[in-house]
Amino acid sequence: MHPWQPGGEGVPQEMAGTMILIAALHFNENANRVQGVTKTGEAMYSIKYPKGRKGAAVLRRVLESPTYELLAEVVKECTDKENVEAEFAVEPVIVPPPLCAQFPHPEKADFVKQHLSRFKKK
Repeated sequence: MHPWQPGGEGVPQEMAGTMILIAALHFNENANRVQGVTKTGEAMYSIKYPKGRKGAAVLRRVLESPTYELLAEVVKECTDKENVEAEFAVEPVIVPPPLCAQFPHPEKADFVKQHLSRFKKK
């Protein structure tokens, strides 16, 4: 392994190698994504303002969303107790909801209306 392995010293070498292989599989699966299209069939673009262009607008293609089916299949195979010996089986991790889910979120239309109305006040 190279010194730039994921996690540095905290990750075992075998796990770091596995992480690199899974990342390579994910990259290969999503390397040739095509440009996304709208419901009307038009190509999707976004406008970016990179610092290297000193704020000049640049048009970028919006690609299809990446797929994760292969990664989900690999994780399923690794966590399936029938395929792995009992002492090496990995229990699925229950991920708690994000902390921001506890707070109310304003509706976008109301938020925009409130933002625009503050400029109309006298």
